[in-house]
Amino acid sequence: MFQRILVPLDGSALAEHALSLGLRIARCSGASLTLLRVVNSLDEMTYLSRGSAIMDLTNVIAREHAEAEAYLKKIASRSDLAGLEVITHVVDGNPAQSILSEARTYAMDLIIMCSHGDAGLKRWMFGSVSLHVARHSAIPVFVLRPGADGAVTLAQMTGQLRIMVPLDGSTLAEEIITPAIALTTALSAPQPGALHLASVVPFFTAETADELDQVVKAAQEYLVSIEQQLRQREDTADLTITSSVTILADVAHALVELAETGKGMEQIKDFAGCGVIAMSTHGRSGIMHWMMGSIAERVLASTRLPMLIVRPQEIRVKQRSILDKEADEVSIGNEAEFPSWIGLL
Repeated sequence: MFQRILVPLDGSALAEHALSLGLRIARCSGASLTLLRVVNSLDEMTYLSRGSAIMDLTNVIAREHAEAEAYLKKIASRSDLAGLEVITHVVDGNPAQSILSEARTYAMDLIIMCSHGDAGLKRWMFGSVSLHVARHSAIPVFVLRPGADGAVTLAQMTGQLRIMVPLDGSTLAEEIITPAIALTTALSAPQPGALHLASVVPFFTAETADELDQVVKAAQEYLVSIEQQLRQREDTADLTITSSVTILADVAHALVELAETGKGMEQIKDFAGCGVIAMSTHGRSGIMHWMMGSIAERVLASTRLPMLIVRPQEIRVKQRSILDKEADEVSIGNEAEFPSWIGLL
């Protein structure tokens, strides 16, 4: 699935952990790696312009471009990247928009980035950048968290990687499954990967205990049906697949606790938690009636684990349609406001 991987770098050591994971995935899947460095000229001008002092910003930006190109060239020449197709790009602009544009222009399959990088004034604010990219990307985004050295741990991990896939009973939420399979397969190799399908039933889903039991049973039956579908796929032949239904009021908290500690999973042998959480940004009031978008963002904000995030195709199409409609309305409004002869001036 992953044939073209985009790794944005800001020059920090933390951001480079994303490259280590990109390298592992690329070697398993035969993918190319594109290393992207964004020079944010607007931030540079804000940082360098002081009072009435006149500075040669053109030369400063040119130097930034040269330094960025030298940095990526050095990274691309690393011995551990030997034998891979490595492409380097330096672009000027807003970091988040540039990442999204690069992914779209060059038909990338996966973006891997850290949620925090260099805290210096001349570097990216990786937290807000990664959130914006995850919200708007048309392809899967793998966000590495810096807390508790999570990014370092995953980059150095060997053996089977278990990925938790939260599902709410909707087809939109299920779009994360295929990317999650590809990720656990690549990062677990040569061992088989593992998926844990998780559903959380909030207390407020039902008014009585009997109704709650019915919802839980429906959730369990739903997960069993997903497991059966997965076991019929060629790409899951060796995969370990487990599932669980949890009853808790706070869905996001339940998912983070389950993934990070494995609490309540004593019935599953050697279940000590998961190494990655993989979620769709949207569901559709399925069996568990989650607001998947807000849940995904809350999980991303609170977990120390890396997250694989996917925005479903149906949502992308709808949002694109809304944007196109708004653009048309703006265009019509402009034509009504300004007479046609204005173009002759």
